[in-house]
Amino acid sequence: MAQSGSSVRVIPVALVVPMLNEAATLPELLAAIERQSLRPAEVLFADSGSQDGGPALITQWWNNRGWEGGRCEVIANAGGLPGGNRNAGVRRASQPWIAFLDAGIVPADDWLEQLYRYAEPPGTQALSGDCRFDADHAVPLAVCALSAGVGRRAPVLPASLFRREVFDRAGFFREDLRAGEDLEWLQRLAPAGITREFCTGALVHYRHFPPTLGAAARKWFVYEKNSIRAGVRQRQKRIYLSAFAAFLGIAAWLPQYAALAVIAYGLLRGGVDPVRRSRDLFWWRRAPGALPLAFLLGPLLDLSKLAATLVSLPEIIARPQR
Repeated sequence: MAQSGSSVRVIPVALVVPMLNEAATLPELLAAIERQSLRPAEVLFADSGSQDGGPALITQWWNNRGWEGGRCEVIANAGGLPGGNRNAGVRRASQPWIAFLDAGIVPADDWLEQLYRYAEPPGTQALSGDCRFDADHAVPLAVCALSAGVGRRAPVLPASLFRREVFDRAGFFREDLRAGEDLEWLQRLAPAGITREFCTGALVHYRHFPPTLGAAARKWFVYEKNSIRAGVRQRQKRIYLSAFAAFLGIAAWLPQYAALAVIAYGLLRGGVDPVRRSRDLFWWRRAPGALPLAFLLGPLLDLSKLAATLVSLPEIIARPQR
């Protein structure tokens, strides 16, 4: 193993990254991990069974660029979903601190240092950094604007740092969910007596939104269905269903206003909502084609969520409101 940057301080952190066929985004992630001003003692990739050469890419990177005092491992977890992969990494870790990233997320060079310095005072147990969302091309940019918001920052689990003991108290991630397992797990921290703190100086970037309309619709359907199974954002889902029922009522009893309601919804969802969510009034300037696409994508994403909600309606009704 070549010793890269041996003068850089290695800290007692295990960095856990779940992955499946992520070879396209791994190079930028690996380079960003190597650039960290404080480097983790362990880098653990939990792989669900990649067929694109990703694990070999990681091994080659570590053999050529690994640092003294650290180790890197690709953990085989065939068929595992994100929660199961994260659990596999946590269980294999030997460090007192656990950090999370995802493939496709790129941390700033001082991301881990910011988290670790913030967590140094005794008593800190759970700490989240911020993710900044952006995209370059028309469809991904429109998806970004309609969901996370272009240029917006928000705390996310794959930018976080936790003491190992947190998992003994709050338990591990659910392994039966394709999405929403992070939100479900975070909901368990407070009941377990764990305070989650926020370090806005610890920044990561995400740009890999779905590149096609079909991919975006599928992702929204899968995410919504799994978030319902996870029991997260239940009040939001009930409000969403109530709004849909109200629209059906207008269409049935006041059909002359139904068209106006549809037009108003389209203008608000495709025109106003992206501006509200994004940091820039002209969020589409990098790819002007994203602006008209938003008026098509907004309803498409909402219909995908609605389809997932209707499929899961018995579960929503049966689950007690939080």
